[in-house]
Amino acid sequence: MDDCKNNMVSGLVSVIIPTYKRPNMLGRAIDSVLEQSYSNIEVIVVDDNSDGDKYRLETIQYMERYADDPRVKYIKHKINQSGSAARNTGIQNSVGEYIAFLDDDDYFFKDRVKEAILFLRNSNVDCGGACCNYVKKYKKKIYKVSKNVGCFDSCYELLSAQIDYAAGSTLMIKREVLNKVGLFDVSFKRHQDWEFLIRLFRFYHIEILPYVGVVICADGIRNTPRTDVLLEVKKKLLQTFVTDIEMLDGQKQADIYRVQWKEIIYNYLKEKRYGTAISFAQKNISWTSFEKKDILNIILSCVVGVIPSFMIVVYSIYDLKFNRFKKDII
Repeated sequence: MDDCKNNMVSGLVSVIIPTYKRPNMLGRAIDSVLEQSYSNIEVIVVDDNSDGDKYRLETIQYMERYADDPRVKYIKHKINQSGSAARNTGIQNSVGEYIAFLDDDDYFFKDRVKEAILFLRNSNVDCGGACCNYVKKYKKKIYKVSKNVGCFDSCYELLSAQIDYAAGSTLMIKREVLNKVGLFDVSFKRHQDWEFLIRLFRFYHIEILPYVGVVICADGIRNTPRTDVLLEVKKKLLQTFVTDIEMLDGQKQADIYRVQWKEIIYNYLKEKRYGTAISFAQKNISWTSFEKKDILNIILSCVVGVIPSFMIVVYSIYDLKFNRFKKDII
């Protein structure tokens, strides 16, 4: 991606904010960037709504308040594409030496950019970027504060849920990284951040810094796919990076597939597709690799459902064969 270096401005941080169907939350995100203690910043808002729809019109109207601010660029897609496509558009229209991302319903704390820049300016060439920790909120109430820290360069921590990067709003990278890694893969409907990071890990490491720099809000409209769609995305992700995964030892490989398939089971249960959940588990999960709390959580998640289905789940857990770990993708 040599074009990503064109007209690069040293020291400038480009913060890319994709927006889709959330004009009511967008201002908070933009203002949190403009009010950073580190002032050498540009904000690139990429409107992923389609021309003519009500969200496009509302977003255009809202963005008028930033029309005279030279730090803010507003770019519109003609039709809805995806969050990944919007990030790519933002990257291609940015000139910063560093690139950060922020979802339109999240917002930065005042020193978020400064803390990352202080680290990245003095980092070695093998460091591709840095993530901060985050607060998660739902209806203004905090329900999670991440406490990650350290240097990571493997798909293991990511795919086994050892670390939650929440990279859509916590990641800042050096522009030079894009020359080796490339842009986001728009063919992924979910896990675009994971796909990008795993490619990055082939050349660089990421440092997770100890400070909390962003608030991630769960109040907005989330694009949550049906489990069948999510399963196809996970299959594609695991197939795409099977070589990277197979470089890990057997236990780490098992951890990855256990975590990924467990999420599928949980989601099927949330959809009350209990039979599908059990069938999937029997084909793909070695229950010997599950912790007791995993099985308990699965049982409890069914209590709110229909009692006969709940009993089927309980019976099936005890009836499952304790086969060796299965990594085969169905």
